[in-house]
Amino acid sequence: MLTLHNRTALISGGAGNNGIAIIKNLIRQGMNVCILSTSVAQGSGAVEALGEGLKAHAMAASVREQGYDAVMQSVIDRFGGIDVIINGSGGHRHTTIEETDEREFEMAIRMVSEAFFTVKAALPYLQKSSAPRVINLMTCEGRGGGYDEASIQAAARGGMVALTQALARELGPRGITVNAVCTGPIEGDLPQFDVMLGQKHDLVLSRTPLGRLGEPEDIPAAVEFLASEEASFVTGAVIDVNGGLIMS
Repeated sequence: MLTLHNRTALISGGAGNNGIAIIKNLIRQGMNVCILSTSVAQGSGAVEALGEGLKAHAMAASVREQGYDAVMQSVIDRFGGIDVIINGSGGHRHTTIEETDEREFEMAIRMVSEAFFTVKAALPYLQKSSAPRVINLMTCEGRGGGYDEASIQAAARGGMVALTQALARELGPRGITVNAVCTGPIEGDLPQFDVMLGQKHDLVLSRTPLGRLGEPEDIPAAVEFLASEEASFVTGAVIDVNGGLIMS
């Protein structure tokens, strides 16, 4: 039995189906969760979607609307501490080099800066935790050139992998572990504008050794382990949850 009871996590990108699956699992294991979304309203919608038995252990916040320091203070006021940061924001939009403009590029790369500054803002509180954890959650385009027309997504996620390992080195002496979970295509979490259909779907499926694409329920167990007190000697790791599509 992993030790998660009474620990508090912040998760960005928690309003999608992947995030909801992770949040539900963490709360069922006894954790409190703050959902960081683009807007407080969006995060509050995700809290409501958890249902009556779970939403009492969740709150919503937005660093874009409130600022990093205000968000951290609101979590401390509500739950008393911060133990786990899960950086899961980032778009799925795939564009060719011809279709990519500076706005598209900046939107993709923003996930790296938001992850960095979330950890920075949470650092004083993480250092007070008995088992502080940082988990960077992303799709797996950052290695091997990805699996689709995704050069900017590969650049952003490659940056996240590098950030994971750099922070693992820097924060390890403070007892803070930093790891990454890299997922393959998750059918239930893809936005409507980027649903993988036809030849793309079949091509990715043919390259996946386990013979299927992922589902939101495939992700929570890896996150649960890395968030637990028992994962104290795992840092700088990249855990693939992608059916073998891209291997380390």
